[in-house]
Amino acid sequence: MSRVPPPGTVREEAWRLAGLSWPVVLSSLGMTTMSFVDFLVAGRLGAVSMGAVGIGHGVSFALLIPAIGTAHGVDPLVAQAFGAGRPARAGAAAEKGAIWLALLAVGIVAGHLGAASLLAVLRQDPALVPEATLYCQICAAGVPPFVGFLLVRQLLQGNGLMRPAMWAVLIANIVNLFVDLAFGLGWGPFPRWGVAGIGWATVAVRWVMLGALLLVAWHPLRRARPTPEERARLSLWEVGRMALPVGLHNSVEAWAFVAAGLVAGSLGATAAAAHTASINVASMAFMVAIGIGAAASTRVGNLVGAGLPWSRSAWVAVGLAMGLMSGSAVLFFTIPETIARMYTPDPLVVAAVATVLPLAAAFQWFDGAQAVAFGVLRGLGDTRVPSVLALVAFWGLSVPLQIGLAHGLGWGLPGVWVGLVVGLATISVTLLIRMQWFAARPPT
Repeated sequence: MSRVPPPGTVREEAWRLAGLSWPVVLSSLGMTTMSFVDFLVAGRLGAVSMGAVGIGHGVSFALLIPAIGTAHGVDPLVAQAFGAGRPARAGAAAEKGAIWLALLAVGIVAGHLGAASLLAVLRQDPALVPEATLYCQICAAGVPPFVGFLLVRQLLQGNGLMRPAMWAVLIANIVNLFVDLAFGLGWGPFPRWGVAGIGWATVAVRWVMLGALLLVAWHPLRRARPTPEERARLSLWEVGRMALPVGLHNSVEAWAFVAAGLVAGSLGATAAAAHTASINVASMAFMVAIGIGAAASTRVGNLVGAGLPWSRSAWVAVGLAMGLMSGSAVLFFTIPETIARMYTPDPLVVAAVATVLPLAAAFQWFDGAQAVAFGVLRGLGDTRVPSVLALVAFWGLSVPLQIGLAHGLGWGLPGVWVGLVVGLATISVTLLIRMQWFAARPPT
């Protein structure tokens, strides 16, 4: 029997979503905080090191995003199985998802090790390439535990267990701060490894996150152990057909942001450093929407699995995200220089950040709306059409605009960010329209 609570009033749904989302928000913020600390340490090493870590982090993230999306793509099967009171089926879905993720991880590791060739093809600033390559190659050692962490986290979240990942990330932040300061800056008796130390901090925290999550959540994971019957009922192809399109959707969106970083990198070290700082602070704000989107995916998937109506929860989640994203929009618009100085004392970088953060303010609502709408659609099991819509919005519109405005019209870094605003506005509107279409005509 399912124990999914039926839809309540708007206020009740808002509180329910808030209860589900706040641990995810803190967990996601914790992940971004580790990058924030990395960039702060790199900023103390100079603009070249900061730009190199920014580009290296962007390339590493671009390689990881198909796995991140594919892990999220297991959500519909897991959440609907838990909603229907079938934890063994949820475990079978996660087990099949692990096979797909293991296959992806092989290519991801190879991409990290071959980062030098990739950066050369992308024509990045030669001053940034050596340290960016070193950072990526070191991060290859952190790919397997990170992929494992993603899958275990999604299995737990599908059952409404959001806190274990939060605790694992909190522990990892402590480790990251220590290793960054010890080996990045050479504090105390430790050697100063610079960018290499920052890379090894990333590897260390990924192994810590996986170990901590397994330790904290061992008993809930055992309850979702798949039975032979559920393994036989759920094919590897069925899981791939659901999960891989989410990997594609997340990839085309994230790669558009990575493309923005690469375009910024082609504009020089100052632009690369400014973009690194700006995209990091925007990403921290986006974690709020990510958390609400994850909560919406779980809630809607549980409701669908239990055969209950879901549209009220979906729209409450959209409104909640857009309301909360208003706060970051105000900060980006009113105090961009103050935010920039948190990352670096370099006056040229601070000035460049101040020109683009107001543009980041403009896309906060779009970013929040599209993250939640996609979470809802993922909970419904609608994963293929959104990936096509994202491909058009980001690679048909956003990336060409980034290149054309930055280089063709000479707008520089602001042109890159105008392209991002257009892409996010387009995808948010189209996903909301599709979500409403399902609300008016529920899928069979």
